[in-house]
Amino acid sequence: MDRRSFIAGALPLAGALITGFKPGQTAAKTIAAKTAPATTLTAAQFKRIGMTTVCWRHNFNPPIGGAATSGPKFDMLGAPQFFKDRFGIRNVEIWNMQFPDTSIAFCKKLRANAEAIGSRIINIQLDEDYDLSSTDQKRREDSIALVKGWMDRAVAVGAPTMRANIDSGKPGLDLQIGPATQSFVALAEYAKSIGIKILIENHIGASAKVDNCVALLKAVNHPSCRSIIDWGNSDASSPEGRLADLSKLFPYVELVSAKGLHFDANYHHVDYPIAPLVAATEASGYKGIYSVELYAEPGPPADPVAACKSMINAILPELRT
Repeated sequence: MDRRSFIAGALPLAGALITGFKPGQTAAKTIAAKTAPATTLTAAQFKRIGMTTVCWRHNFNPPIGGAATSGPKFDMLGAPQFFKDRFGIRNVEIWNMQFPDTSIAFCKKLRANAEAIGSRIINIQLDEDYDLSSTDQKRREDSIALVKGWMDRAVAVGAPTMRANIDSGKPGLDLQIGPATQSFVALAEYAKSIGIKILIENHIGASAKVDNCVALLKAVNHPSCRSIIDWGNSDASSPEGRLADLSKLFPYVELVSAKGLHFDANYHHVDYPIAPLVAATEASGYKGIYSVELYAEPGPPADPVAACKSMINAILPELRT
């Protein structure tokens, strides 16, 4: 499906599903009230939408990558309430770079804040100075220790998963399959012991290539090591190629990073169509969460709230119950 067909077919709902959502009003009631009778969207579908705090890195106190020119200002403790009030979203993905305090006590406070309003933390995205593929034994052992420390924080915030990068993240790196496999086997065993899962994402460094992620997942071959599919990271030059590339991760997917890159003046996503990605993921049997993320250079969209709503409205109609 090309972008024009996608917009014609999926985005008449934009602005009808969550625009005007009011605190205290359930998503199901909002959807029922504002959707045409021919379209039936359920609370069960809406429960499968999440959002990452990465969307709001410019709005955080302090901001990351420059202050936002528009939108709300809040911190990590305020994120669950903001997501609930503005979008009706209760699945909160968090980025370690936005933690003002990395103590276990803070993590438990964040969990308590989320649970007090019926929300939950679903995943930690870990970006830091570490290299799980290093051929230097000490560097790799130190990296494993760092990641395990964040896995303990994932437990403390109540997250069932945590994403770790394969290597240092420098562009163009080749996959060091041996060291990487050893690291992720060790992390998967630790994840099993503490009741979470460690996730590999098509992200940066060697993991920018989906085939490298698949090769590592096959080599690790552990039920506590799964994947995140990031819509925005693929070498493919066409929507069909992107779908074919990302679908290689379907057998391992635990979470979808529903990434939006660039938007037109009406906040339609322009880089690739969303509906076919969701439809194919659903057809694979996936029943998990789509976590909305905004990440594009040189900076955030002029209205990040509108961009996030556009992503949500594109995803919802494709979800199976």
